[in-house]
Amino acid sequence: MLLAAAAATTSAPPVGAVYERNLTLPVLGGQRVRLRIDSRTRATLDLEGALALRAPVHYALTDDGYFQFVLDAPTHALLRRVRTRLGAAAYDAVADTAHVTVHPPLPFPVVVRMARSTH
Repeated sequence: MLLAAAAATTSAPPVGAVYERNLTLPVLGGQRVRLRIDSRTRATLDLEGALALRAPVHYALTDDGYFQFVLDAPTHALLRRVRTRLGAAAYDAVADTAHVTVHPPLPFPVVVRMARSTH
């Protein structure tokens, strides 16, 4: 039973799935974060609101269930402008949610959990 649960949480998100979350960020205000899974190795990150961006994200699933990902130069520039970086990213197959740890200019990181979109 434990092995099945562990395997379920380390699987990759389904191709074609869209995960999103609406947030209110300190200082910046409203923000929508959307992640569209384009293939087993590529996704598209959309930011709408205070920060605007559409960027490719190349990723690979690691043995421990997290994702290694590569962001393009414009995405890095935008994040640097707001003194923020993205840390660990993961997918929870049981809850069908995507997670990313954001390190904003605050004393603590923030885990953003994105639910699968129905539209």
